[in-house]
Amino acid sequence: MEIKIKLTSEDGQSEIIVFAHSGNSDLSMNKTQHQCTVVEKCLAQILDCEVVEVGHHPSGAPFLPAFKEHRISISHSENLYAIQLSQTKNVGIDVQVIKKDLFEGRSYFVNDDEEKNLNLTNENLYLIWSAKEAVYKLKKGEIKKYKEGMTVLEIGSTSLVVRVDDEVINCSFSIQEDFLVLYTD
Repeated sequence: MEIKIKLTSEDGQSEIIVFAHSGNSDLSMNKTQHQCTVVEKCLAQILDCEVVEVGHHPSGAPFLPAFKEHRISISHSENLYAIQLSQTKNVGIDVQVIKKDLFEGRSYFVNDDEEKNLNLTNENLYLIWSAKEAVYKLKKGEIKKYKEGMTVLEIGSTSLVVRVDDEVINCSFSIQEDFLVLYTD
């Protein structure tokens, strides 16, 4: 495991870790089991214990049964994994390996307001996609329409703003050479 980034949210209430894992997969495990094992090993290091179990709510949102005070969000893209932990608030995170042009596929996740009001560069398309992924996780899947239910209102140099119904959610991001991580503040 190689830590790529370790950050603290703007309000200081959550920790963000992005790491790469390129170890060989146990052939007896499927891809999902392997990913879960990698995340649990990383969490054991972060939380300074031997074993950490990740449970899942009916919505699919992860939780830590032995660490009930912690809220967690998890993301992965290829060999990158991202974890956001907080003891005070729900969190949402997304990591994306940047590798292709998203312009052709924008109709699946960019709504009319975003199309009209935002500069749709490839970088911004990745940010819009990641923001919707992170906010969806923050809300534990309780968003009726993925594309229309969330609108990115503004994109800055390291942060953006998303509207979900009547709520405004602030997110921060870090863009690296070949990936980006975006998380709720």
